[in-house]
Amino acid sequence: MAGCLVGCGAVIRNVEGLVMAASSPKMVATFPLHIAEATAILYGIQLAINSGLNPVTVESDAAAVVDWINGDIDLLSKVGTIFLDIKNLLHQIQCVVMTFVSRLANKVARCLSKFCLSCDEDRFWLEEDPPCVRLLVLAEASFQIVFVMLCLFGLVILIKK
Repeated sequence: MAGCLVGCGAVIRNVEGLVMAASSPKMVATFPLHIAEATAILYGIQLAINSGLNPVTVESDAAAVVDWINGDIDLLSKVGTIFLDIKNLLHQIQCVVMTFVSRLANKVARCLSKFCLSCDEDRFWLEEDPPCVRLLVLAEASFQIVFVMLCLFGLVILIKK
């Protein structure tokens, strides 16, 4: 991935599924996709901490990255350092679980990451729905999706070449 524009969608939700914080930063990535995915997860956890929120569940649709974070593998590489930072932050906030979710279950974060690629600047929302995902959030609430933990968190990265 050489110099691709990467959009990241971070969404932090409470037990009712309401958006407590969201952000959609962009970056130019000159590194492989798995490092971009790990960086996005790290960014999202930092967003939660900086917003005063402690997610109990962290979700991502990057299965391999979630497996690496949950494993006991010490990777001696750039991504290994990012994984160590993620594990330390998860321990700091006493996160119960880091889990994989399908892209279908991560629609709000994916929509937010697509939205940011069309923006001139990074966006941040606190205790309000980003307009671009409001209908998705309402639709999920109307289906009474069960949000089992205190605060759910989703991330995704899309690449625009």
